[in-house]
Amino acid sequence: MIDIHSHILPSTDDGSKTINETKEIIEIYNEIGFTKVIPSPHFYPGLFEKDNNEIEETFYNLNKLFSNNLLSDFTREYYVDFVFLNNLSVKDFVKPYPNGKHILIEFSFTIPPINWQTIIFEIQNQGYIPILAHPERYLWIKETVNFIMEFKNRGGLLQGNLGSFENMYGKYSRKNAIKLMQENLFDFLATDTHSFEQLKILGRKTLPKIKKKFGDSTINQLMKENPKQLLG
Repeated sequence: MIDIHSHILPSTDDGSKTINETKEIIEIYNEIGFTKVIPSPHFYPGLFEKDNNEIEETFYNLNKLFSNNLLSDFTREYYVDFVFLNNLSVKDFVKPYPNGKHILIEFSFTIPPINWQTIIFEIQNQGYIPILAHPERYLWIKETVNFIMEFKNRGGLLQGNLGSFENMYGKYSRKNAIKLMQENLFDFLATDTHSFEQLKILGRKTLPKIKKKFGDSTINQLMKENPKQLLG
């Protein structure tokens, strides 16, 4: 399996705080059976603004500690606002997935994005394909009729969180996640893990339940075959 969304780089965002915690997280990844992990630290103006060079140094130093090639480059999870849009064309601002084509984005959980069609156009105009993180968690999704289908019809992809099936984000997100799975609308599933304890629950409890409910072949597609496209 390949995890395309995680917050495991130490002291980078609201995820892992220390190298020791990251080591524990990686041990769980190995136990669960992940072969590749692409860390995706936040870019969120005013909160998490480390530039890619700083994160690359953290990633490089961390990767030297391990010999099984689990960590496969890194990307960013970009909060979409005017800062993001104003910097889209700035050299070295965007850190796509290893294939150089896809980027991970997120919107506000409570306020629907204005002119999101234009946002997608601007992202694609720069040569990128947007992957929307955890659409099941956005409180406005239910009221924004046809958003999911139009987003996908415009070339966008959807990444669901394993934790949404475990009620980690509430009943609303769980209901949405199940619906999106049943309708085959997710392109990827990922952990979006922020801690050792969270990943332990996801790997030992949640993932087996999802496999039982939706089948090994579905999980293989969403957590192995599709993510392979992002590795380059």
